[in-house]
Amino acid sequence: MRIDVGDLSFASPPGFTDVTGYSFKAPAADRELCEVSGGALPPRVSDLDGLLAERRGDLEDGLPGVIVIDGEGTTTLAGLPARTLTFSILDRDCRYRERWALALDTATSYIQISYSARDDNELAAERFEHIVKSSSFIRSALPPPEGYVRRWTGKLWLDIPAHLEPPRTYQFLSPDETIRLQVKFIGPSAEPSIERELAQDTALGEEVRERSSYEIATKELTGTLHAFKLARAADGVLVEDVVRRAHLRKQDVPVAHVYGRAPSIDAGSLEGLVNALIDGVSAVERA
Repeated sequence: MRIDVGDLSFASPPGFTDVTGYSFKAPAADRELCEVSGGALPPRVSDLDGLLAERRGDLEDGLPGVIVIDGEGTTTLAGLPARTLTFSILDRDCRYRERWALALDTATSYIQISYSARDDNELAAERFEHIVKSSSFIRSALPPPEGYVRRWTGKLWLDIPAHLEPPRTYQFLSPDETIRLQVKFIGPSAEPSIERELAQDTALGEEVRERSSYEIATKELTGTLHAFKLARAADGVLVEDVVRRAHLRKQDVPVAHVYGRAPSIDAGSLEGLVNALIDGVSAVERA
């Protein structure tokens, strides 16, 4: 699976769970946002109507007196029966409207598409309807209509309005949740240094050991790979994880960071996974 982010794309690690927060945003002043989420059904919920009632109840309990429910409805999401909820919120001097579509993708889990925009956005209802109708579990061979980009959102492919920026950070977990991988796309003026990243890695008191760095290159990019171990004591036993952090550049301009962390016993697997991620970052192939 290749995921496009601006002019670059990367190949997601096969067999890993995509735990990225899929949020597509407009500039803050526009208050336009599309998010795709989901998870296990709440306790005591077993059907779609129960899910909608639970999610609506959480909303009303969390924002008492602030929201106005505009209505509920039915639709389809990726071919599945779905329910919709529309509500309005007054936030300081701006009123915005949010629309949800929810469906059960398995007997025990759900998918939710959330779209919000300023109340005076005349295209919001039309955009939400198109986003939901475009949802599918496989990528369509047909190009999206003008003004939209086909995006991967963890479980679904959707047509997302082209002016909404995709996530910049993508995260993946191995099936047993012991290996964590991340690809982060960065701007030249916002690149974190390796020292800043090490400070994040050791924020809980872990110790950096066996640190080394060396230059790397792919067909399109150059960069620096930082390798080290993080050690900590757990119940009197020394526990070590191996970490790889790659800083990638295109024509000397920072473009992406690749991160991997795993228990020391999985050092060989992590090496191969991180190398594959690095090699997979490349220019988007335009039709």
